Amino acid sequence: MSKTLREILIESLKGELQAADFYTAVADNAASEEVKHYARQFAAEEEKHFHSLVDWVEQDGNPALRAVLQEVRLLLTEPSREPALLKAWQERYSHTRLSSPLRALLEMAIAKESESIRYFRALEEQVADPLSRRLLGKIRQDEERHKRFLEEQYGQLFGDPYLPAS
Repeated sequence: MSKTLREILIESLKGELQAADFYTAVADNAASEEVKHYARQFAAEEEKHFHSLVDWVEQDGNPALRAVLQEVRLLLTEPSREPALLKAWQERYSHTRLSSPLRALLEMAIAKESESIRYFRALEEQVADPLSRRLLGKIRQDEERHKRFLEEQYGQLFGDPYLPAS
């Protein structure tokens, strides 16, 4: 089933806010100052993605996109915490002293970005509407840039490139 322009925009904007809320919750609950620092940085990056997408829609000038944006702004005012993700992260990495919480956070962040890229690429291939296709392409490209940023952070922090678990 093909998603509407409204559904695509709501889903992607909500996703950015949920990711920012997740990283904020990690920062608020982390014992390590290093994890707090990076989680806050990642939250700010997700908020930047949210605002970047909003700015792109506003500057695109397409009346259909702008009308949808006005509508979804009202829907996105409620808190959108990701307690399930936070709990999964805490459970996975709190039981062992061998794992690095920061490495775990980066691995989870990169995996989430990869999942988003696959999802938006699949949607992009399904839609026929040029406006929806353009919006999905913009969202996918932003996710790809963020994934590269996270992988660079991983390499700088741990001295080796990120390799997904097989």
